[in-house]
Amino acid sequence: MAYHTHDILDVTHPITANVIVYCKGDYAIAIDPWKNIEIAKSDEHNEAIQDGIDYVYEKYGGGKLTLIGDYIFARKVDLKSNITLDGINCSLKAETGFPDDSLLRTTTRIEKVQITNITFDGNNVIPYGMLLRVKNAVINNVIVKNTTSRGIYIAVSTDNLPPEDIYIENVEAYSNYHGIEISGTTSGSIQPTRITLRHIKAHDNTGIGI
Repeated sequence: MAYHTHDILDVTHPITANVIVYCKGDYAIAIDPWKNIEIAKSDEHNEAIQDGIDYVYEKYGGGKLTLIGDYIFARKVDLKSNITLDGINCSLKAETGFPDDSLLRTTTRIEKVQITNITFDGNNVIPYGMLLRVKNAVINNVIVKNTTSRGIYIAVSTDNLPPEDIYIENVEAYSNYHGIEISGTTSGSIQPTRITLRHIKAHDNTGIGI
């Protein structure tokens, strides 16, 4: 099937992505705009985004996904190293009965990721908007809301590697229990390093803002 990217992106958004994901009817569709092929189509929107991430990672070792529109997640999406997620009028929302702990997560530590221009909505059914173990990460122009624990939680990885070189800017966290937490181990033996936060709005959270 042929795709015309001008039908998906307007002229103010030139194509710089390896993968574009957009919604059409009940479906999320992931395409490679350079090869003009469909990568995935699913009425479970998270599956199309996950397939797009896996495609870029396996084919190119990383790259950029542009996410257009509003998505309802039935399950989490696992982020991988060297991936940029950039939204255009984009929100990710957990559906009722969501079985996982976060919309976007990692287990082992990944590196060189960017998350920009996306709203994360936990719908008051999940603990975290993002649960990340990362090094060299940028989170910019993001809103995270309606989670039952932490809107953004950046933690020590399962292989005991700390968060490092994290840059968070222009982020708003509200209607969570806690807004943003970047943590080490409870013993203090492993601690985050080189963390920058700028222009953060953490308000109307039940517990701590940052």
